[in-house]
Amino acid sequence: VAVETASLAVPLPESTDDYVVGSDNRATYQTPFKGGIYAVNLFRDVRTAEEIRQDAVMVTDDADGLLYGRYFADVAKEEELKPGKTFTAGTALSLGTLDSIPMTIEAKLYVPTTMDKRAGTIVGSYTDAEGQQLNLEVYYNGTVRLVFKDGTTTYKYPFEVDVRGKKPVHIAVTLDGNKATLYVNGEK
Repeated sequence: VAVETASLAVPLPESTDDYVVGSDNRATYQTPFKGGIYAVNLFRDVRTAEEIRQDAVMVTDDADGLLYGRYFADVAKEEELKPGKTFTAGTALSLGTLDSIPMTIEAKLYVPTTMDKRAGTIVGSYTDAEGQQLNLEVYYNGTVRLVFKDGTTTYKYPFEVDVRGKKPVHIAVTLDGNKATLYVNGEK
């Protein structure tokens, strides 16, 4: 399974806005997630490849560096290809302001193979206003994209890996200085 690394043009900003799961904070163009989300875990540290492989199976509430963790569906339902948690406009799960920007963002999700449009935001703090914001989303044709805003400038980092499929996948994006790395199903 593929891994990709993107070089970031500037260091990640400290995020000052509220985070949400399943959409973002924009009033004018929200992008609710159109697949299913089974779990979201945000860590204040850069997880190692071994930790990410373990996290692909299960994250415990006492995991080191865990800022936020939530499971929406159990493994039995996942194997039956139930959609996990689905979101529509106005149903995003608010996390509030985190005490630090997540340096590792993990999610177990399902994006149907037929999804060729933008699947939507997994987790993020992106708004219409100026500020320090971050989004992780599944963009067109199942590709993962990291978006962040530093004041008024928006930076977009698309990865080429297609996460659509017949089974849920675990993705992790680590943010380490000026590089972002995508892991799929715990593989580097």
